[in-house]
Formats: sequence, structure tokens, C-alpha cells
Amino acid sequence: MKHHPRIWERPMLLLLFLFGLGAWNRAWVFFLLLAALSLALWGLRTDFSRSEVLLLFFSLFYALADTYYSGLSLRGCALYLLGPWVFYRLGKAYALHTGSCSGFCQLLAAPSLGMWLHGLLNWLARLRWQGEALPARTAVDFWRGEPVSVTCTGMLLTAAAALALGRLCSPGKAAGKWAAFLCLGSCLAESAYFANRTLPLLCALLLAAQAWKWLLRPTGEPKLRRCAGILFALLFLALALRGNLWGLGSWLLSLPLTRRLLNPGEGLSRLEIWSAFFRGGRWLRFPLGGNRLTQGLPFTWFHNLWLDLYCHGGALPFLLFSAFTLLELRHSLAFFRTMKAVRWERSRNAAANLLPALLLNAMVEPVMEANVYVFLTALLFLGAVRGQRLRALKEAEAFQPSTPATPSREEVHRL
Repeated sequence: MKHHPRIWERPMLLLLFLFGLGAWNRAWVFFLLLAALSLALWGLRTDFSRSEVLLLFFSLFYALADTYYSGLSLRGCALYLLGPWVFYRLGKAYALHTGSCSGFCQLLAAPSLGMWLHGLLNWLARLRWQGEALPARTAVDFWRGEPVSVTCTGMLLTAAAALALGRLCSPGKAAGKWAAFLCLGSCLAESAYFANRTLPLLCALLLAAQAWKWLLRPTGEPKLRRCAGILFALLFLALALRGNLWGLGSWLLSLPLTRRLLNPGEGLSRLEIWSAFFRGGRWLRFPLGGNRLTQGLPFTWFHNLWLDLYCHGGALPFLLFSAFTLLELRHSLAFFRTMKAVRWERSRNAAANLLPALLLNAMVEPVMEANVYVFLTALLFLGAVRGQRLRALKEAEAFQPSTPATPSREEVHRL
């Protein structure tokens, strides 16, 4: 079955890349262009699924809360009132109607690469900063030339690192693997520079999952040789670090990330921050949000997507998005049950690495409060997973042989 890219695919991928890049500090412009193009191509003709209905009401109530507490603004109304459900439907419709056999992977890669490049540019801007001295864990936005939180910059790297790791662990051409290796290496280098613990933890978990899946396969001599080679390399690395060979041990201990891992007592841990949300019934006293839950606390974010949604938008957006999350977990499990055919291997591997990355990022970072565009991109990815599963089901039905009709009793007698 031949697949031909449709005329709208490349312009939309370019817009998604520029949206992820936040080019010229105009991400909201590319957001409006993508929303307009999506509505022009697919409109509201397709029925709203339960996930989209939940996102629609979530958008409405969160936009009302944001308008009440932060004032009315065109940007806020567009991002919060339209963004969540429009981007989810955009991902779903693109994956469902793309004419390219690799359209799903291209849809995941375009905004991810844009965010990755934005994160690297922020790192470069920090290295070239000529203004007043900045704290160690502070980045600089490349487009605005202003200091930004390391949390905001670190979230830009998550999706690209997860997809790159998935590409490295999947069969493919050497050129693609080298590109994935460079992408992953740059993400880890920036995380080490800014002492960002989330990305190394994500890579360790995904590598452990890949190793477990690999070890469950039938054993053979090549596999045993590879295992022995990996163990030998790890042993050599441990001895080199222990003996400070070529200064590796001193260099590793000098990294901000290593110092932060060895001194976890500096600052509050995530568990302490999350427990402050519930301590003394604080969350029950402010069911309407307004960021009043953090009053009197030594932080402004709870570093958890759902808790920060409650903190700013109140209980109703929190409940609606929690219900949406549970529904998407169910859809994700159904996706992997459906996509077992060999022709869906690339899509399955990409989703298997990206979805845990999105979940981990949401668990430990204030995704929507820190960078609403990263939040919208995550919803785009979830919609794409839903659309890809619907596409697989449609193609499976098209290839199923039709069952011949059973002849009636009169026809049997006639024969």
C-alpha cells in the first residue's frame, strides 16, 4: 500500500518546529497559525471524544480562573481557552489523516527538535552572558536575553532526549543513530551543567527498561558477547573513576550535577514540597486556586503538574485534568495492545519512550505554570498517540477479508 505525503504536512511540520523553537519569541503566533490551519483542514466535523470533552471543560474553567486572577488578555484567552483541546485534536487528526507512513514519528520529532534547539540556545546564551553575575542554576532565554529558570529550560530537552534514546535502542541506519547519539549527548551535557536531575533519571529508567526487554529475548552467542563487552566497559569505567585515571574522577566530582546528587540536603526535596500541599489541610482552604496555597512557603511551585493546576486554577480544573489523565493512561495501554504488527514497530518504540518521559516530567515539574507551550506540546503528543491507534484500527479493518454471507434456506434448496 503506497503512502504519499499530503500537501499540508510539510508546512504544518515547519510550523510545529518553529513553535517548539519559540522562534523570535513568537511562539504564540505559531500557536495561532497552527490552530487556524487545524480548524481550516478538519474543523469541528469529527465527533468529540471523552478526552476532548474533558479538555474542553478544563480549558474553559482554567481560562476563567486565569482571567479572574491575572486579568483579561488576548494571549491568555487564546492559550488557555483554545490551546489544550485544539492541540490534542490537532495531534489526533494529523496522525489519523497523514499520507506518509512515517507521519506519526515526524509529528513527534518536529516540535521536539524545536524545543531541543531552544534549550541548547538558552545554554549558549548563558555561557555568553555578559551582564550581572547570575546564580549557578540559572539559564538565559536566547530570544529575550533574560534570565530564566533552569526548570523551564530543562523541560525543553525531555521529549528530544526520550525520542533519541528510543532511536538508539531500535534498528535503523547508522546516520540516524549518530544523530540521535549527538542529540542525547547534548541533552545530558546541558543537564549536567545546570545540575538538572530529571533528565538523567529519565534516561536511566528508559535504559533499564530497554535492558530488561533485551534480556528477556532468547539467548545466543552474540548476545552473550555483547553482555560481556558491556560488563567489561562498566568495570573499566569504575576502575578509571576510582583511580582518577586521566583526571576523570576529579572532573566528575566537579560537575554541578554530581555535587547536587551527593548533597541532596541542599534545598527541599520533591516529597517535602508535595507534602506541604496537604499539610494542615492547606489544599482544602483554597479550593478556588489563585496561587494562595504557596503563601508563606519558601517556594512558588509545587513541582507537580496536577498540584500546580490546583494551586492556580482551583479544584475543578484539577479534577477534570485528573480524569483526562486516567483516560489517557487507558488509551496508551490500548495503543500498545493494538500496535503489535511489525509495520508499527517505529511508532511503538517512539511512543514507548516518549510517554514515560511525559509522565515523569509532569510528576516532578510544574509543566503548565513554567512553560505553557511545553504543556500544549505534550497534549499534541497524546492526541497523536490516540490518532495513530485509530489509524491502525482502520487499516486493520480494511485488510480483513470479508466474511461471505451465509445462504438462506431457500437458496440452499434452490442449489
